Amino acid sequence: MNIIIINGPNLNLLGKREKEIYGEEKFDSFFKNLQSGYPDVNMQYFQSNNEGIIIDKIHEIGFSYHGIIINAGAFTHTSLAIRDAIAGVEAAKRAGMKCVAVTTTNPSSSLGDADLVIDRLDEINIGDLAKL
Repeated sequence: MNIIIINGPNLNLLGKREKEIYGEEKFDSFFKNLQSGYPDVNMQYFQSNNEGIIIDKIHEIGFSYHGIIINAGAFTHTSLAIRDAIAGVEAAKRAGMKCVAVTTTNPSSSLGDADLVIDRLDEINIGDLAKL
């Protein structure tokens, strides 16, 4: 099984910025622990601060991977383009690929109605990844 985690803008700063909100653990450490917990799953990780590069990655892997876990960061609330890219891999979802949105703080329901990406996906909190 091939799964990719795609992180959006500023998530490369996890463990460095606003530790009272995002915690002290860097994503690399979290990712290594996640991989060790699921040795039979081929997990890849991708991060970009650039919307177009995230879209290119969704297109690149959207028909060959079994799942995409995305935390689009601030783009969650603003990006029609990422939302459309995810819709473009709907055929892959119907064939069994799963796309989920992950939040590192509060679920989107507390962020208002402007979550353009999440309305195309199933949403989970990062603590619920083990349930996948």
